[in-house]
Amino acid sequence: MIGCGGFLLFLTAQFWLLPMIDNFAERPHCYSVFGIQLVNYFWYLVFVGLPLSIFIPAMLLIPSGVKGWKQGQFPPIGTKVFRRTRIKVGVQGKLFSAFQMLPAILVLALSVWGYFQASALSPIDLSQFDLSLCEK
Repeated sequence: MIGCGGFLLFLTAQFWLLPMIDNFAERPHCYSVFGIQLVNYFWYLVFVGLPLSIFIPAMLLIPSGVKGWKQGQFPPIGTKVFRRTRIKVGVQGKLFSAFQMLPAILVLALSVWGYFQASALSPIDLSQFDLSLCEK
């Protein structure tokens, strides 16, 4: 069953996704959604979208880090561990909890920084592209 799903994913990528990406690379000015040229929002995808896609899984570490920070120990009370684990308390426990939250905070900060960098980049001049390529 998993092999069939993987094969369908492979076929979808080969016959739909990759040709669409190739076509977009050749004619980026031809694509628009709701009247907005997608080529103008490419920088937002790179500078904001990619860091946010990393932030979503990193967000799973935040509740455990906050709980450990409040309790002043790592791992927090009630956390299941795989083997006997020495509990770090005090400053060391808070430091370990902070390190658990740090990846999500850094990636979110990178995404906010990227938003301002993408808006500062000059928009792509659509007049330099040949509009006759857009006709099918």
